Amino acid sequence: MAYCVTEDQSEFLQAAYEGNLENFLRLVVKIDEGVGLARTAEKLKDGHGRNAFLWAASGGQTHICRFIVDYWKLSPFVKDNDQRSALHWAASGGHNELCKYLLEDLKFDSNIKDKIGTPPLFYAMDRDRLTTAEYLIEKGADITINDFTGYNPLHIAAERGHLGFLQLLTAKGAKVDVGVESKTPLMRAAARGMEEGVKFLLENNANPNTAADGFLTPLMLAIFKQSPECVELLLKAGADPNGRVCGTSALGVASYGNINVIKSLLKAGANPNNVDDYGFTPLEHAAYGQCAEAVVLLFPVTAPLSRVPGWSLDGFNNYKSSGEACGQGFFMRKHFFQLVKSKGDEAAKRKDQWVAIQWYNLAINIDPTEATVFSNRSFCWAQMNDGTAALLDALMCRELRPDWAKAYYREGLGWKLLGNLSKAIIAFTAALELEPNNNELRESLRDALEADFGTTNAAYISQLRI
Repeated sequence: MAYCVTEDQSEFLQAAYEGNLENFLRLVVKIDEGVGLARTAEKLKDGHGRNAFLWAASGGQTHICRFIVDYWKLSPFVKDNDQRSALHWAASGGHNELCKYLLEDLKFDSNIKDKIGTPPLFYAMDRDRLTTAEYLIEKGADITINDFTGYNPLHIAAERGHLGFLQLLTAKGAKVDVGVESKTPLMRAAARGMEEGVKFLLENNANPNTAADGFLTPLMLAIFKQSPECVELLLKAGADPNGRVCGTSALGVASYGNINVIKSLLKAGANPNNVDDYGFTPLEHAAYGQCAEAVVLLFPVTAPLSRVPGWSLDGFNNYKSSGEACGQGFFMRKHFFQLVKSKGDEAAKRKDQWVAIQWYNLAINIDPTEATVFSNRSFCWAQMNDGTAALLDALMCRELRPDWAKAYYREGLGWKLLGNLSKAIIAFTAALELEPNNNELRESLRDALEADFGTTNAAYISQLRI
């Protein structure tokens, strides 16, 4: 295998992507070193392991793919370093003509999987290629198949709030309450605040009261996300406004977030006097969570507290500012935070990344200044291959703790997932400067450099002493 290192070699692969057959042939003649044109085209690859056939597939150039197979008699069933086939690249690009050629003429498996177990249908969905997804399903793509995280296409469509995919999949027979360890598409939609997805699933009789990890109902997840629109839809569909999580009522949990969520819960019958396991009301959660607007909203509907002398809004505010009350409030909030965070840590430890993220969402609502939670959530996003979310959390972590090596390490992972190796290298280098003896950081930097510069530059990389 030869890696693309010269300008002519790069232009050859680019010609395959652009579909310029004349330029493609001119350049392959130019770069051939005596092994033959077909073998040159077959063996020359970029740093990601893609040869000319995969570059042509990525660009949707059916005629280039046909030429390579028909005239050079090369195998179309090649894969890149991540085990992505031509069908993965064609589906991702929404190249329907090429998909038809691969499936009908070359007899590709419509459910062929990449390195992490993802079939082409997910690639089409990831890039919003609705007509491509419909064609793949017609040609045998399994709508019940799971990706590497254990979720099927309907979960993904719900999480994206993509109405077209939801309609397509349910029309093809997808079950709205299909669950992976009790995690349903409705939960995924609610957790991301996808109003259209929640609305569609409820209209198709999705159960609003299923629970994951004991407490995580769609309503709780929408509250964690601070999505008043999803909360309103779920309450109208019969979600329980008085549910509890970690010993605290839905209203108590909402008191750390969006004021409109609190209004919807009260309107639906949430009990403002429903105390948590420590005897604190939602009003007190709002007060100790520094949510003054929620305090004003909750005070008139909260029964007088015997521990507060002179029951009035001013009297309550004076009380919660007193030394004893401040200490109690700090203890309550800190303990609630630690309990929720521990739930996330436990889920992450058992590799249930999605559940861990939901607990970390609530932990951040309670205390948005704790860098470790952003770091942990970034790690979970990275494990789920969501580079954008992983990077955003890493950047927040770095902002909160600019002297913490792990923050830069998380940032590097985010950039690497997004394919920006130069920025990943900068982040990993910054992390290594803070912790020069950290072997994990050293290996991450080495891997990023090799991916960016190619293994042919291993000697140069070794000179950097990393």
